Amino acid sequence: MKQADRKNAYYFVDESGDPCFYDKYGNFIVGKEGCSKLLMLGFVETDEPKHIRQELSRIRDKIKNDPYLKDIPSVVKSLKHFHATDDCPEVRQEVYKCISALNFKAQFVIARKIEGAFKKHDC
Repeated sequence: MKQADRKNAYYFVDESGDPCFYDKYGNFIVGKEGCSKLLMLGFVETDEPKHIRQELSRIRDKIKNDPYLKDIPSVVKSLKHFHATDDCPEVRQEVYKCISALNFKAQFVIARKIEGAFKKHDC
């Protein structure tokens, strides 16, 4: 029998929304003020994490040395980490161009928190 080639796989994981369904007292809080209505989980799988980090670092250097971008206040935050809601459109464009050429797979799960779906029921 032929042995399968075994490669290491590396994952970058992120979430959006609040993963909580209960408060610290055990009360169900879905549908209440302050509890998000969605929970999104996503991950990127690659066998080339070093290359991805190098390319993102290259983009940070490019942004840091760009005379136009250096005066945009949000760029300071972008130099630490990229985040689409915080980055200016010019930074987002550079990041999107960069990641479109990288080797990875991505999967996302989006779940709508529905009030009655997760409640405990007494039998």
